[in-house]
Amino acid sequence: MQNNLKDLFLQRVEHNITKAVSKENENIQEALQSFFESVNFEYYKQTNQLHVLKEIFLKQKNEIFKMFFEPKSSLFFKYIDIKVIENIFFWSMEFYKYIFETEDKYTLKALFPELKQILKFFLHFSSPYVSLKNRAYLETRLKAEWNFMEKNSFFISSYINSLWYNFLSIMYFFGMQMMDLDVTESTHNLIKYIEKTFVSQFWDEEENYLRFTYNDLIPVFSSLSIWTLSLNFNNLLFKQKRKKIIISTEENFYSNYGLLLDLRKKTKSSQLLPIFWQAYLKYHRFNSNSLTYIKKKIKSHVENVNLLDFEIDNFHYNKNFFNFLSEVKLDI
Repeated sequence: MQNNLKDLFLQRVEHNITKAVSKENENIQEALQSFFESVNFEYYKQTNQLHVLKEIFLKQKNEIFKMFFEPKSSLFFKYIDIKVIENIFFWSMEFYKYIFETEDKYTLKALFPELKQILKFFLHFSSPYVSLKNRAYLETRLKAEWNFMEKNSFFISSYINSLWYNFLSIMYFFGMQMMDLDVTESTHNLIKYIEKTFVSQFWDEEENYLRFTYNDLIPVFSSLSIWTLSLNFNNLLFKQKRKKIIISTEENFYSNYGLLLDLRKKTKSSQLLPIFWQAYLKYHRFNSNSLTYIKKKIKSHVENVNLLDFEIDNFHYNKNFFNFLSEVKLDI
């Protein structure tokens, strides 16, 4: 079944990428969405097309990065749109995987000036969290799909800031590769500060879980916290807290159709299932018991949904499932 599943999701990812590459975007939000959806590193690696991915990255430098810095679009970013942030941070993960795998200094050098500009932009919009002295945590506007938040206001989220930390770590790595002291110095201090304060700012001892954020001083919890365990750089949580997140996610958020986004409303996110499976296996170091357990989870998911129709156009679900099957060799 593993090969059949992988082939199915390979076809889906291929369809999603073709759509993203050929799409005519009407605004910067759409452009950045297509920007991210067209660069699935694992797909290009598995299909021996990393040379095509390189061409896409270089094309994006000339076309979409330029949109990011046009004066007319800068007004759009006065209040940071959370979808833009997600797409940029997730895109950076794919670019990092490509550079780490290929050691392609030419492409890194080509895109590095734009990446520095993006870093500078986000640093400008960082804001203190409660009584922090350092401007370290990213404050953002609400994403419409997150209907477990009551108000459309600025907030500081553990989920977004784990992605922000990962982006800073990627930029530090790139800065070292390019021997750019401005980048390495500006990111290093922030990385260390976030590593030092992340738990005290976001961990809830009573619930044994990361607070997503506060809503009118009431802590809000979300299964999006599972992303904190699945980043390129993962030094925010000690082993014991990672274990607590995995246990709590499974007990409180898990279903065969997806993870509940929060405990009060019934919105499920199918795209988070492979992220949970991966985090579970990583924590257990892919031992035989954990592999057997996750195989049962996947079979149960497949048996409870009609995969031929289920989430067929959900880019994130297809990408995450395909990447999981590519990276984890399971005899399903």
